Amino acid sequence: MSTLSTLAINSTAALSTDFTETEQRVFTISHDENQVNHHTQIHQRLSNNSKVYLNDWHNLSHKSDSLDSQDLIKHLENSGYLFSEEPSIAFSSWFKRLTYDSLANRVTTERNHLNEWVKYTYASDGTHVTQCSTDGEKWLRCN
Repeated sequence: MSTLSTLAINSTAALSTDFTETEQRVFTISHDENQVNHHTQIHQRLSNNSKVYLNDWHNLSHKSDSLDSQDLIKHLENSGYLFSEEPSIAFSSWFKRLTYDSLANRVTTERNHLNEWVKYTYASDGTHVTQCSTDGEKWLRCN
């Protein structure tokens, strides 16, 4: 598993940086490895009790001395952020994307919490093919 200490980690909240008063927070984890971009978003909503960890991570502007970034990294390292993994932390929704630029054509594969898979294959002439799947193995043209 890649170590998150070398990854870009962002935690944002809709409408506010005070997580105690916002409806949701989003963890975004992105990194590049061997010309493959990995991107994960895990959404947590207060209304469905998915926002249960890192409760001190709100009103961050005056907490730089009291919060340990290793707590966030440790939490996200075990979150199931890899493309092949299901999230192991509470979520209201999630989205994952892999983009391969090492191939002759760019290939982007996306999946989400609804078990929807979409693959885009881009040709050098600018055209692309979009395929859909329910398991990431059998691909058909999308409707």
